[in-house]
Amino acid sequence: MKKLIIQNQHFQTLLIDYESWLATLNHPPKTVETLPIHTRELLHFLENQNPPIQHITELTKPLVKEFWVQVQQRKNERTGGGLSINHCNKMTVAINKFLNYLRSNQIHTLEMKLPRQKSFTAERTILTIEEVKQLYQATYTSHRQGNEALSLRDRAMLGIYYGAGCRLTEGTQLNITDLDWKTPALIVRKGKLNKQRIVPIPNTVAEDMYTYIQNGREFFLKENKTNTEALLLSMFGERMSHSGIHTRITQLVALAGINKRITAHCLRHSIATHLLEAGTDIILIAQMLGHSTLDSTQIYAHINKRNQNRQEMQRIWKQQTPFTNTSNV
Repeated sequence: MKKLIIQNQHFQTLLIDYESWLATLNHPPKTVETLPIHTRELLHFLENQNPPIQHITELTKPLVKEFWVQVQQRKNERTGGGLSINHCNKMTVAINKFLNYLRSNQIHTLEMKLPRQKSFTAERTILTIEEVKQLYQATYTSHRQGNEALSLRDRAMLGIYYGAGCRLTEGTQLNITDLDWKTPALIVRKGKLNKQRIVPIPNTVAEDMYTYIQNGREFFLKENKTNTEALLLSMFGERMSHSGIHTRITQLVALAGINKRITAHCLRHSIATHLLEAGTDIILIAQMLGHSTLDSTQIYAHINKRNQNRQEMQRIWKQQTPFTNTSNV
């Protein structure tokens, strides 16, 4: 709701400070940009009360609930239909974060949290283990089509997002000094909410990263005569951007012949699911992913259960279906 005009100077200042607070907590740039935009709608709502709300300390639970009902009833400006569950959930995150910002900065204490809506159709895209192997194999295909340094970087990149389950921003912010070769492990210094964690990595992932640093990374630096500690480098010798990571993963997916829309976050979801399927303790998975509570990790248990149910249904169907050849049906 960028078009909404906020007249109240106090509210304008809050939006600016809220954005700065999100950036300080190391949220992804897209989050830092969009959450204040959604929050603007709440402040606009407060301005248009009768009489108008002049200060954020006048915000009450009934007002938040009234605003939320209005949001859920509001029509989509483009389609004319209702707002999607995804959009409503983005609004939920924005408002809950804003209330957290107010409490954390001792501006206004309002202990409440809007609930997220559940979508029964949206599913996380998860790669199978065989598809992960195809993705790694595609890095060798790309080498045959171009520079070997690119292939070495691709495997290091997959190690970060699949092998270590890093978030997109966490991976782009890694430096070469964030590798502990003895354990081996990755030191994620700038995790969500600026939390640091140590993520043990398999020896094969460590070997891929070591080979990239020794034999591939120099190519990106030498060509551009740059000096940076960044682990993943672009063709310009700079720290790889979000879009650069996304583009490269998309290219590898195409080379691998995988018919799925895969992002860095999908790789993170995939390793969590695969570890759970292999019997890894869910607490260890939560620590690896940097989840502050088990609530976020529990989704993988649901995904795993859903996949098991599907496999069981398919097994029963095959047993009960009398047809072995349906070409004439």
